[in-house]
Amino acid sequence: MNNKKTKNTKSKKNTENNNLSVTAVKPGIGIVLCGGGTKGAYEIGVWKGLEEAGVFKDITGFSGSSIGAFNCALMADGDLAKAVRIWRDFHVFDFINLNKKMIAGKVLSGADKSAFHNLNENIAVGKALRKSMRKIRNFSINKSARYFSSYIRFVENLSNPGKWKDLKPKHEISPEIMSYNRKPFRNFGIWFMLHTVGSGYATPDKLKKILDKNVELSPDRMKKIDIFSTICEWNMESNVSGRPVYINWKKMSRDQIIDLIGVSGALPVLYKEGNIRGKKYVDGGYADNEPVKPLYDAGYRKIFIVYLDKYKGFSLCHRIKAQKKAFPGCRFVRLIPNEEFNDSFAASCVLTPEMTKIRMSMGYKDCIKLIEHDKGWFK
Repeated sequence: MNNKKTKNTKSKKNTENNNLSVTAVKPGIGIVLCGGGTKGAYEIGVWKGLEEAGVFKDITGFSGSSIGAFNCALMADGDLAKAVRIWRDFHVFDFINLNKKMIAGKVLSGADKSAFHNLNENIAVGKALRKSMRKIRNFSINKSARYFSSYIRFVENLSNPGKWKDLKPKHEISPEIMSYNRKPFRNFGIWFMLHTVGSGYATPDKLKKILDKNVELSPDRMKKIDIFSTICEWNMESNVSGRPVYINWKKMSRDQIIDLIGVSGALPVLYKEGNIRGKKYVDGGYADNEPVKPLYDAGYRKIFIVYLDKYKGFSLCHRIKAQKKAFPGCRFVRLIPNEEFNDSFAASCVLTPEMTKIRMSMGYKDCIKLIEHDKGWFK
């Protein structure tokens, strides 16, 4: 009897501890700003909608990838009028600041060579082809064998009901391995491009100068909020998919934060990989473009995600299902741009004052509509 009582009390304590870990709530709302290049003007329109509805003051947690990290810095300062002015003054070459010395060097170094030497030496296409074929060969032999053996084990377990209770997924669901963030074929293509044409054709210098000139990130304001950005660890030789790394801005100086934002938006091939403590990092959106994890780990259980892509159907359902498993006890509201929003990759590289105005207007209208629809959530 005593043993049963102690077991029951232990199980009750365990369930209470589990419940505490799930429901331990940090006051306020966390906002996730996704990446998407010049489409980020939409997020400034969302900010305007939140301000007008009286909700922005309740947002104390910020997390962003790529241009979302840039907008996090603007929101951390809290000056909406300044943010609108910055975006309206943006030129496309503020985003894609061409590295003229690097481009000229590539052209000149190949000018006196034959076409064959220019391809084979200057952009090393032959070497990249050999490496890619080696990767494909290794994948087909090694991974297919592993998949086949795991399939056999799975069938054996199914045929033995006594083992069903021990069946577990190969990996626990977590934000770092959500299937919609893993794009091996896309990253393989980037790996191939890096080995053929190289990287560093543009620099984030202009964006960093704009931040340095306009963003204060005062210590008083930073004490009141939680703010994170994502970068992608990019070891292309051993791990094509990369790994998300979430950085807490509270532990950094203003100059370090500005440098970090530059790395978080370092689009592979176009930009040179950022080097932090001997490791290479690129655009955080390539590992986790909707970084909920740092806010969840900080204790936020009300999280508002602002997308820059029109997810719907299976893609949206898959995201929602994966996030529910990864972040138990979390209440989400997701803002997905309307049908008129151009979410193509080309649109993320093009910018005009008129486009910025339209995107901000769309963000504002979509946000107001969502707040009216989900009034209870925002209270």
